[in-house]
Amino acid sequence: MNQGKLRRKYEFISAIAVASFMLPLFSPSPALAEISNKTRENKKEIIAAIERIENGTWSQQDIDFIEQFPEVARHVPDPSAQGIEVEIATPTSQGMTAFAQYGGYVVSGFTQKSVIGDDLFNWNHRVDWDFDESTGEVIGQPVQDSWFEDVASNVDVQPGYTEDRVVSRGETDGVESYIAHRTAQVKSQLPIWGDLVIYYPGGEIQVAGDGAYSWLLHEGGDYIDSGGGNLP
Repeated sequence: MNQGKLRRKYEFISAIAVASFMLPLFSPSPALAEISNKTRENKKEIIAAIERIENGTWSQQDIDFIEQFPEVARHVPDPSAQGIEVEIATPTSQGMTAFAQYGGYVVSGFTQKSVIGDDLFNWNHRVDWDFDESTGEVIGQPVQDSWFEDVASNVDVQPGYTEDRVVSRGETDGVESYIAHRTAQVKSQLPIWGDLVIYYPGGEIQVAGDGAYSWLLHEGGDYIDSGGGNLP
């Protein structure tokens, strides 16, 4: 079940207001050598376009403008629907396990892209659970995991999680279910002026004692995509 995608604002910790006008006073990063004269000449307009992406008032004209400056564009998140690619692994039944009649897992994830289509990071969320379909019981507590792949060089994965819990939802019509929540944090630095873009990739996966499951992906608390089904 696809409910569509809502694009969200990004959290920028801005150093632009100071650094963009005081570049000689800052310790240069290796990326500073990449700044073209064209970029320097248009820095005020670039800053304005990035700020509109930050606060959610951007237009396609802003995206088209930033694309003209690849040393900036490859670090700026694409706020359009094309900026997110959702990947759902085929939910897998593991058949009879040592502890239950059935076991299985669900994996959901997404890739955040830059405005020129480069991967910034890929985040994945997995939940494994055992259940007895004949009784509707979830055996033990489901186990969740998450991980990053294809992380760009300017993106830093932060340790720990801002949310990490597995909660029983009790029973509905004799079927037990659990919901697993996890949210991570990554920071991306724009090497031109030192801005930090903070992302909070997260997800919820609900699993039940009859093999049913549902998943939801979000970023910064804003909805990306969702779906569900039953283990084969």
